[in-house]
Amino acid sequence: MKFEHTKVMNIDGALRGMRNPLESWKNSDSKWGNGHRTYNVGTEDIKLAQKLIRSGSEHRKFMRQIFVSVDITAPLYWWKEFDTYKVGTVANSTSTMHKLASTPITRECFEIDDYNPDLDYDGIKLGDIIDKHIEFLESMRVKYLETKDKAYWKELIRWLPSSWNQTRTVTMSYENLLAMCSKGQRRFHKLTEWSKTFIEWARTLPYAQELIFIDEVSGDIGSSTKPHETIKLSSMGFTAWTHNRLVVNKIFTLADLATKTITDLKNISGLRPEDINEIIEICNYYGVALKEGKKSDLDIKIEDMDFSVRTYNIIKRSGINTLGDLANKTECDFMRFRNLGLRSLREIKDKCKQYGVIIAKE
Repeated sequence: MKFEHTKVMNIDGALRGMRNPLESWKNSDSKWGNGHRTYNVGTEDIKLAQKLIRSGSEHRKFMRQIFVSVDITAPLYWWKEFDTYKVGTVANSTSTMHKLASTPITRECFEIDDYNPDLDYDGIKLGDIIDKHIEFLESMRVKYLETKDKAYWKELIRWLPSSWNQTRTVTMSYENLLAMCSKGQRRFHKLTEWSKTFIEWARTLPYAQELIFIDEVSGDIGSSTKPHETIKLSSMGFTAWTHNRLVVNKIFTLADLATKTITDLKNISGLRPEDINEIIEICNYYGVALKEGKKSDLDIKIEDMDFSVRTYNIIKRSGINTLGDLANKTECDFMRFRNLGLRSLREIKDKCKQYGVIIAKE
């Protein structure tokens, strides 16, 4: 993933307009420097800007007047999420449909920043499988160029992975970035293209710490200097799924989380490994290091849990092998299992409860 030709515009105009409502231009302490090539924002303007940012979107209209233009090269699966930010953003992209067949398809055409070709896949290296798929795509491209038969082009489009890189020239505002980089949206996202690459780029923008990452400034809303008891889950940036799983288990604040171990979290029904990693990362941000705790019973095999033959066969056929697998399911998940009825569901819940695992309803 790449960011090129980044340009930030109209900071001076935005801050001048910020002072229009009270006609307080004389209090502005920002000025141009370095031969009118850089704009240095003064302390008084920063104070007013941060006050308006904290007051809500209707008061920080100046943030929508600071514009950013940048060329971003990113995989299609990342662009799919970026496209949810339709208001205030404009993008002009390279055309996959028109230009896909014009250049050879190689591994470098895809997002491979953290790609591990040696990852084991049922005894086969992942790289061998991926290379064969890329060879297939290239053969479709060549066949289309030879025959001009659009059926080959259609298959090339159909089986193109979402890791295909696309370049777009994007314009957006600091208001867009304030939303994207918030703890509740992309700062702790599971995709490192967001939580690492995009966030690191955003931090390089002028006055990003003061205007975009304002919650990290000591004393601001969301600061880790707040007492743990006063920091609610709803303000910590958890995804909706993780937040709901914690609340169901009567965890409402950072202080509640601080009493839990990683083993405790693994015993919460519906919490997946990626959800637990999310919790650990966010807790670390607030200065809370969760401990491992005692060894979990989650590795117990279902063969050792004394299920009835019928229930055992149903859950085994559905890919359940351990207590941990059961703990990651909800009642709604189990009711989707073929031939599993209320009696088997009650049996599963009772057996799990013996090991301290409570199955969530949804």
